[in-house]
Amino acid sequence: MEFDTVEEYQTVVQCSADLIAVADENGVFLHYSPSVTRILGYEPDDLLGNSAFSYIHPHDRAEVYTLYREMVEDPEIVTQRAEFRFRTADDDWVWLEAHGSNRTESPIDGYVINAREITERKELERELQREKQQVQQFVSIIAHDLRNPLTIAKEYLDTARSNGAPSLLDVVDEELERMERIVANTLSTTQVDLVDQETGFVSLAAVTESVWEDLPTELAELTIARDLQIRADEQQLRLLFENLFRNSLEHGSTHRVRSDDGSEGGQIVHVEVGSLTGPSTDDRDDGDVSGFYVTDDGPGIPKNRRENVFEAGYTTDPEKTGLGLAIVRAVAIAHRWTCVVAESDREGARFEFTGIETA
Repeated sequence: MEFDTVEEYQTVVQCSADLIAVADENGVFLHYSPSVTRILGYEPDDLLGNSAFSYIHPHDRAEVYTLYREMVEDPEIVTQRAEFRFRTADDDWVWLEAHGSNRTESPIDGYVINAREITERKELERELQREKQQVQQFVSIIAHDLRNPLTIAKEYLDTARSNGAPSLLDVVDEELERMERIVANTLSTTQVDLVDQETGFVSLAAVTESVWEDLPTELAELTIARDLQIRADEQQLRLLFENLFRNSLEHGSTHRVRSDDGSEGGQIVHVEVGSLTGPSTDDRDDGDVSGFYVTDDGPGIPKNRRENVFEAGYTTDPEKTGLGLAIVRAVAIAHRWTCVVAESDREGARFEFTGIETA
């Protein structure tokens, strides 16, 4: 943030929700905005005359100090950016994202620091990183266990081609290639990223219908109860719906038998997607929410298993990887959404996503 006069600086700092401060070449506070009380808990004069570095977490201090000295000693460096933990008046630590600029040649005659609290974002980043580590560890095990038999099978395949039936062996080769693609696709699901998202407003209906078309849904039916424009990374959102739909299709179809002509009612899996407004069905949330839901009329998820289903590797089917819903939660965390499992009106599973920015 640029200031041309002291009066302009004073006007902005009085109204700023962020912390704006002026420090000298040694990082000693000369002035700061009243928001320091709200953000850090200090009284208006508590920090004046003190070095900002003495309040920075020891693990972050050296890096921040280096960046500050570079800005002071090199006039060509106009601004510097840093993220660090800062001690509050209650001896807690909050994360700040700060931008420093050299304004010594202006009437302000100091180094202006504009900072905002990002503690919640950093906590989300750590939670997402834990999720990714769990999924990556589990995926690595799957990939290792699959690639060993793949290597052996391919060697036997090459040997058998000279004496066996080539047409049948070609089918085996295709299946082995399919397993390779499964490994590659499974590994790609770990690429849920909080920092490198490309977010924009997307249509809930358009994304879900597109994902649905790519799945084996002959014995299933999708209903879009109401469209919604939400801010999301479209590729990650597609990944979320793909795993939710597969979960509904795989678990919902296990207790259904449909006649050849499809005439028996209630024998297909019904999946519904819609916007979510009003009180959440999650007992822990008493307030109104805004977001979307995915529900089905399958066997549902018992209350005592609803937290476990998001863990990497958790599955009731020994033939499944147990990664699908772990990936769903990782996508939700990456978008800073809240995801809860409830029971649908048709006694199936219901997934609710809230904390969503809508158009």
